[in-house]
Amino acid sequence: DHITIWQRFGCSPYFMVTGAHPTLPLDLVEATWLIELLEGPLSTEELIGYCTRALAKHHQHVEEMRERVGKDKLQWALKFAEEHKNSIKDFNFKPLDLVLVKNMITESSHSAKMLPCFHSPMVVIARTKGGNYIVAELDGSVWQTRVAAFRVVPYKAQKRLELSQSLEQWVDITPEKLKELREELQRPIINAMSDLSFGSIRLHEPLEHDTI
Repeated sequence: DHITIWQRFGCSPYFMVTGAHPTLPLDLVEATWLIELLEGPLSTEELIGYCTRALAKHHQHVEEMRERVGKDKLQWALKFAEEHKNSIKDFNFKPLDLVLVKNMITESSHSAKMLPCFHSPMVVIARTKGGNYIVAELDGSVWQTRVAAFRVVPYKAQKRLELSQSLEQWVDITPEKLKELREELQRPIINAMSDLSFGSIRLHEPLEHDTI
């Protein structure tokens, strides 16, 4: 009853406190609730009951929708790659290859009217499990962010870069950090916790020290 509109107020107690309307889980395909509704109007008690049932299905159905959307995205990507196999190029750069990295900042502005811009020749260090590239400047300074494969194009060098030492010794990065970039490990969020989302309001489940 806290998220149901009260007739005498014209809004729910939740909206009066937070200023935002709660978002109930919907079916992404049919844009309906996760439960079947009656064909006719509902009483206030029935509406509260349906909202409660919809919220109870939240976690279970969110996981199901994530799996379904993930599979659909993969199938779409495979279909796109098959339809455009003659135009999609995977250069599959190797370590120490010289490349140009497209500057995406010039494309982020609506008023940008210029030819594609690229960063100066970069050195490929490794390729990650996700297909992105780890690159470095010519002095061994490694970019701390991975570069998407579509941004990387070959640099027509007259000869291949040669090092007098191993690649790991040349770059200014620790082996642990390089492994983290290569495996695309994500840093855990501090105080990460499962939460419930209601529009722009995020509520977290009570922690141990929050309970009495």
